Amino acid sequence: MTVELWLRLRGKGLAMLHVTRGVWGSRVRVWPLLPALLGPPRALSSLAAKMGEYRKMWNPREPRDWAQQYRERFIPFSKEQLLRLLIQEFHSSPAEKAALEAFSAHVDFCTLFHYHQILARLQALYDPINPDRETLDQPSLTDPQRLSNEQEVLRALEPLLAQANFSPLSEDTLAYALVVHHPQDEVQMFGQRRSAQALELAHMLYYRSTSNNSELLSALALRAQDEHTKEALLAHSFLARRPGGTQGSPEETSRWLRSEVENWLLAKSGCEVTFNGTRALAHLQALTPSMGLYPPPGFPKLDPVAPITSEPPQATPSSNIS
Repeated sequence: MTVELWLRLRGKGLAMLHVTRGVWGSRVRVWPLLPALLGPPRALSSLAAKMGEYRKMWNPREPRDWAQQYRERFIPFSKEQLLRLLIQEFHSSPAEKAALEAFSAHVDFCTLFHYHQILARLQALYDPINPDRETLDQPSLTDPQRLSNEQEVLRALEPLLAQANFSPLSEDTLAYALVVHHPQDEVQMFGQRRSAQALELAHMLYYRSTSNNSELLSALALRAQDEHTKEALLAHSFLARRPGGTQGSPEETSRWLRSEVENWLLAKSGCEVTFNGTRALAHLQALTPSMGLYPPPGFPKLDPVAPITSEPPQATPSSNIS
C-alpha cells in the first residue's frame, strides 16, 4: 500500500516530481514525470544544492509549514476496497448493500462526463507541445510560445492534482524530507557523488526515452475521478448515520465529517489521512438528485470486435471450351 504525493517545486515554475511513500515503512522513491514540462534541469540542480545545505547542518530545523505540507491526503483504499469496508460496517443488510452499490454507480455516472471534459481540455492544451504527437505537424513554436503553453498546462493541472489528493511541496520541504527522514531514498534519487552535470544528463536521457505523456494526463484524470468518488462514498455513508444528517451549518457538518472519516481511516488503515470534509460535502450536494439504472435500459451496447479471418483466394472460374 502506498501514499502518493505530487511535488511541484514552488518558484521553479515547471519542475514537477512524483513521490510514492510506503504506508507501512519510510521508503520514498522520487522520479521526474511530465518530462516535457520539467523545464531546465537546473531546477533539479537547485534541489540538490538545497539538500547539500541540510547535510551540513548538525541538527536541521524543520522548514516553515512542514507539518502542513508534509501530510497525507490520498485515501489509501481502492474504490472497491472502500465499498467492501463500508458495506461491512454500515450497510450490512442486503437492501442497504444494494442501495450503496446503486449510489456508487450513480456517482460514477455523474462524474464520468465531468472528468472526460477536463481530460479533453488538458489534451488539447498539451498537444502543441507533445513531443510524441501522432497527428500532422503543426507550425513550430518559439521558445516563449512553448513556455507559455507549458505554464498553461500546469495551471490547468493544478485543480486536477488537488482533487487527485496530491500534495504540493516547496523545494525546501522536499530537500528536508529526503535528507532527514528518507536518506536512503536521497541516495536512490541523486547518488552521493552525482554532480549537477550528471543530473542534467539523467534528465536528458529520461526526456528522450519517455513514453507518451498524454497517457499520464489520462491517468491523472482517472485518479482524480477515483478520489472524487471515494470522497462522495465516505460522505454519503457517514452523514447517513449522523443524527440530523446534513442539518446544521455547512461548516459544522464539514468539521464533523472530517473528524469522523479521519478517525475511521486511521483505524482501518493505520494512516493519518487529512480528509477534505468541505469538498466531500460539496461533491455529495452536487450530485444529480435522480438515481436509477446506469446505463439506462435501451442504452446501446458496443458489439464485440469480430475476429479477422483470412479468406482463401477464390479460384478464377474456368471456361469450358467446346
